Amino acid sequence: MSPSPCLIFMLVATLALPGLMPTAARAAETATASPAALDTAADTRTSDTRTSDTRTNDALASKTTYEQRVNELANRAAPYDGQLGEAWLGLGTALQTLEQHEEAIEALGNGMQALRISNGLVDPQQIPLLQQQLASHEALQQWEALDAAYHLINYIAQKQYSAGKQPRFEALLQLGRWKLKAASEHLLDGALDEAAVAAELYRKEIGHLQTTGTDNKTQLATYYLELAAAEYIQVEAINQQPLSNFETSTRSSTTQMQCQTVRLADGRVSQICTTVEVPNMNGYLLSSQRKGQELSMHLEAMRAAVMDGYYALQDASVAPEQRNTLLPEMQRLTGEYNKFMQENGSADNPRLQR
Repeated sequence: MSPSPCLIFMLVATLALPGLMPTAARAAETATASPAALDTAADTRTSDTRTSDTRTNDALASKTTYEQRVNELANRAAPYDGQLGEAWLGLGTALQTLEQHEEAIEALGNGMQALRISNGLVDPQQIPLLQQQLASHEALQQWEALDAAYHLINYIAQKQYSAGKQPRFEALLQLGRWKLKAASEHLLDGALDEAAVAAELYRKEIGHLQTTGTDNKTQLATYYLELAAAEYIQVEAINQQPLSNFETSTRSSTTQMQCQTVRLADGRVSQICTTVEVPNMNGYLLSSQRKGQELSMHLEAMRAAVMDGYYALQDASVAPEQRNTLLPEMQRLTGEYNKFMQENGSADNPRLQR
């Protein structure tokens, strides 16, 4: 295909001028620490050590307090209530401070179980405990468990809050950004799949906002930009794949009869023919075409999402500070799109030809 036109807007970044370099004498003077400076550094290290010791002691005291509180509440006739959930949350937080992450996950899980028995499977009071669990799963690099926790937070928020409500907005944003992080850093199997899941989640929520007429243009613009980022992750993943990943049932090679004329020993001329295997250029072109079509599809989806986000931000209901917060991401995505098109969208590049 001919390259899609570059996005019609390109925000200009303002670069700060670097400060003046110090003279050699000043640099040497700065590099030489005075005894007073050394004393200050030593005092800072001592202070940091004391702060760390204080945190540990406080966490140990909290652990003991919350263990007693859990036992007290669990021995009541009806132990499964919000107070027990709060006690487990406090205990889990103390255990995290002590870097006892396995025990923290177990404690927080007990708190969620108590809330579910008392208030049902989608009790929103579980969300703080799940949020706390995230830190321990990440510390232990338990990526699958971390992914499941993000999904559960979003599921509860979807069940408990209507489209446009802040807890629902934050839960989806958190899940979507985790998916893109997992895709970019290959924390889960299938980077392409994780980015595709994020894109589908954003499209679905955008549909909810539009169907219900929820007038929150800032949320809408944010979703569009997150969707564009998810599409670009897929562009990068597809672009790195070899053409062999796009092969169809067409054979990659075919056979040809090749003949050559030779003179025999008795002086007669004869032809000797052999069958040889040669690359099937039609198969190569089909694979290249399929790759180009997938790239084009995601690039167009990215471009459309950025433009939709841009138009949403022009609404009068969007506060200037909210607009300014989102503009750098819009600029980044615009730059990524334009750079990719410049590097890969030339007429002689088969990856982007229709």
